[in-house]
Amino acid sequence: MRRRLKAGAILAVLLSLALFVAACGPEKLVQWSPDGKRVAVMSNGTLFVADEQGSLSRPIAEGVTRMSWLPDSTQALVVSERKVKSWDEMVKLAPVGFKEKEIITAAHAATEDLLGYPGEIDDFKPSNAAALTGEQWGAAILYIKSQGDLRLKQKLGEKEWKDLEELEVEVRSLRVISMVAGTAGDGRALLMTLSEIGEPRISPDGAAAAIVTKHTRGWFGSAHEVLSVISLSPGSTPVQVADHVSQYPDWTRDGSTIVFIRSESEQDGDSKGDSIGVVAKRAVRDKAGAITAEFPPAINLAKVLFGDTLKVRCLRDGRILFSAHEISLPAADKGFPGRITLFEIQPGTTVIVKRLLSGAVEQGLPDRVDLFELSPDEKRVAVPGSKGRVSVISLEKGEIDAVVDKDGQNDILSIPVWRNNDQLCITVPPGSPLGSARRAEIVLWGLGQPVSISQHWPDSAITWLK
Repeated sequence: MRRRLKAGAILAVLLSLALFVAACGPEKLVQWSPDGKRVAVMSNGTLFVADEQGSLSRPIAEGVTRMSWLPDSTQALVVSERKVKSWDEMVKLAPVGFKEKEIITAAHAATEDLLGYPGEIDDFKPSNAAALTGEQWGAAILYIKSQGDLRLKQKLGEKEWKDLEELEVEVRSLRVISMVAGTAGDGRALLMTLSEIGEPRISPDGAAAAIVTKHTRGWFGSAHEVLSVISLSPGSTPVQVADHVSQYPDWTRDGSTIVFIRSESEQDGDSKGDSIGVVAKRAVRDKAGAITAEFPPAINLAKVLFGDTLKVRCLRDGRILFSAHEISLPAADKGFPGRITLFEIQPGTTVIVKRLLSGAVEQGLPDRVDLFELSPDEKRVAVPGSKGRVSVISLEKGEIDAVVDKDGQNDILSIPVWRNNDQLCITVPPGSPLGSARRAEIVLWGLGQPVSISQHWPDSAITWLK
């Protein structure tokens, strides 16, 4: 006897494909402008701005997932998500990665495979699984439901088909918007894509950005990140720099070169520290600041054990600060690869890689050194912990200040960010001695007593602080 497919399981598969997003880690939901006079807050997609005294604006933009201030402190590059429910709307938007004819062909073939599949849906895989990326398969679901196939309706049942009709796909956009209260608008669109976009990294002159996008191989395939650069001038398109990269690249201080960490493996899914990688740099802009037509080959600077959250920051004096595992082989399998710590690459004819912290300092740090934040004067580094701890390291003295010295019940609410050389902005959970008893708060730490800047904000502005 042939077993009928479970409609609920079918919907679970379709939902997973149509609503595919990368696994989200800690984000910077609070960011200070470069001049330290205003702070941007992202609360469940709504973007607000507050001044130094904590006076909060009306919403600046909606659907915002990530943002980075431009150097002028009046504009920002924002990543927004838009829910697309219909095939016709997807065709009209035509984001990067949307190949209409290929998606339609693949959708028809997958529908026939699904209708004839007798087994458990968890094991279902269309014969043309590799025909589309994971993001394109999400768009294919919109086409499948737009056809109103009576055979599929019958197989799913009335309730499950109705649920299918409610499915939505995320389309991401990259826009330059004004951050001045009272001038809210859609801003200037640079890019629309099916792929998830990470936090943009703005060039020092504010004329270009490095972006990392998530790409998925086939039907429920593995994923990897791709690094591209894009001019912030109208009509620009992104140009790929490297693939299989970590999420946090940086520009050299002259804005000509991107420094990044990438895996040397050709296979996707090597993001958990199980492949060899390199810290590399690649020139991408000419002397006039234009993105070049052809990039020279990347130059490898150091070998590392790859991880997708490893971070690079370029210093004014030419040094490169980066997070990585310190490993030595052979090593016992238990506990490998161990903790992440900080290293620096020193400029010169011969590349010198140096461990930045002593063992004693490293042992006293919270456990997310990979998410370190460098102060504007490059003298201190803030390090968060997975249970809410925060510490600050003096790079000159090698000393630690414990900002939040105890593990809590919450994960990282928002990656700590510097307001200026002296003040660090952190988020604390309800009941913290730095905040309030009733709810989580945003706190400035550094000069004098810690100050909560969010204490008079409505709950709607900080609903994400849970």
